[in-house]
Amino acid sequence: MTVPDLPTTRVLIVDDNPEDREVFRRLFRRSAERRYEVLEAASGAQGLQMCGSELPECVLLDYKLPDMDGLEFLTRLAPLDRQHPIVPVVMITGVGNEDVAVRAMKSGAQDYLVKDGVTQASLQRAVQNAIERVSLNRRLEEQRRELQRSNRELQQFAFIISHDLKQPLATIKYNLHLLQRLAHERRTSEVDEVASAGMESVARMLELMNDVLEFSKVGGADAALEPVDLNSVLHEAVTNVSAVISQHGARVEADPLPMVLGHASGLTQLFQNLIDNAIKYRGSAAPLIRITTQSGPRAHQITIADNGIGIEPKDMECIFDAFQRPRRHSDFPGTGIGLCICKKVVERHGGRIWVESQPGAGSRFHFSLPADAAVSAAPPSANAPLADTTEAAHHAAPDPQSARR
Repeated sequence: MTVPDLPTTRVLIVDDNPEDREVFRRLFRRSAERRYEVLEAASGAQGLQMCGSELPECVLLDYKLPDMDGLEFLTRLAPLDRQHPIVPVVMITGVGNEDVAVRAMKSGAQDYLVKDGVTQASLQRAVQNAIERVSLNRRLEEQRRELQRSNRELQQFAFIISHDLKQPLATIKYNLHLLQRLAHERRTSEVDEVASAGMESVARMLELMNDVLEFSKVGGADAALEPVDLNSVLHEAVTNVSAVISQHGARVEADPLPMVLGHASGLTQLFQNLIDNAIKYRGSAAPLIRITTQSGPRAHQITIADNGIGIEPKDMECIFDAFQRPRRHSDFPGTGIGLCICKKVVERHGGRIWVESQPGAGSRFHFSLPADAAVSAAPPSANAPLADTTEAAHHAAPDPQSARR
């Protein structure tokens, strides 16, 4: 008969007394419902270091440590929590003290136990309750942030409706009125000019509406994450913009990319937008796009570097906002939705995106995607330009949905 695998909880015991650590280790080992992977630290400094490197799911913290007390440990743990997932803490003391218990809970501890009264059931219950409480708080915080983002997007859309779409509509209305007058006066040469201006306004309005639709699709219902080979994603993105690549003599080079858990369609749009932008905002030299990757235990960082015109420092903060474009780029076609879509795709994958740039020296767009140990690495591919992809699709039409910065 096959014994089913038990769920595993990773616990860090921070206690300078080896005998107490052994007692807790034995209590965890007796569990029949769950397997506990126990880590140990004999000082507060060692425990803080392990919280950042080992990522325990819960910390069992002795109040009296040789280098600090439990309250100081909680205070020093807080800065780590801003960079890593919040670590639930269960405080343990040798003697019950209500004042210490209250201060520990206010400082961030999820529970408080007295050593002499700890049993297997009370210890495991405290650890699991602490983990579940922090997990619930984290989900609530994520929902709060998502609601804030949604509210900001609604405000942006309200501005688009009241300003960006109203302007071409007003132009169309004026041109139609002018057309009536010119037609009545039989001034046919001027009719053609006014009709052309009206068509440009219609095209502009349709472009805005299409980009708003593309942006809204990124915020659709969540689909199940699947293993995605970023090499295949990049290949498809390059194929989609192959005509633009060929037209401007662009060159795309890439390192072998990792496997991630994600949505292939959104990640394709991400690479496609960044490559399309690199070509659009090119300098005097032929566009060169270089894609590199760095992988760590928690995340993969992808960098897409170009040799284009770059971005002014004052424009760096707003460049990922919807319908916000640097003044220097106002002469280029587009609505400013492309990078906003990139940001939304990355954030929906649990990562972040940022840019480094210098005017006249190109830009380096970086984005991170969470690493998952369950996803195996993609097979390595040659570190070579993707010229074969672009040549094969030399006559393909450019993707009409390729978004602009």
